[in-house]
Amino acid sequence: MSIYPAAGMLVMAIEASRQLADEQAQVAGFRFKDVTFSSALPLSDSLKGTETQIFLRPAQESVGNALRKWDEFRLCVWDNGTWRECCRGAITTEYASKAWKPSIDHGNDENVAPSEPELNRIQGRCQLILAK
Repeated sequence: MSIYPAAGMLVMAIEASRQLADEQAQVAGFRFKDVTFSSALPLSDSLKGTETQIFLRPAQESVGNALRKWDEFRLCVWDNGTWRECCRGAITTEYASKAWKPSIDHGNDENVAPSEPELNRIQGRCQLILAK
């Protein structure tokens, strides 16, 4: 029998949260808090596999809070004829702002093109570094 990794349990919570995320907004990431791993999640060797359930509900503190909506999650496994909790915690989906875009220089990459002398200087530095 194998044991499912804790990181995989968190991925299950991320996927549950992602499925409920605002489809009109760009997801930037997920944040966890108060996560507890109470038991291992054993993976069955049988043909039936392993049955798990993840529960996701709005956290009490999030009701009416427009700034950050936390969801409580619980991950359970069916083991020896009973449901057993393996992991619990809180997760929130973080959205990118409308002005956000991936960039290496804070959004100025479209407007910056090095001049020919600057490009030659940069290439010369690279060759010096490689030669060392």
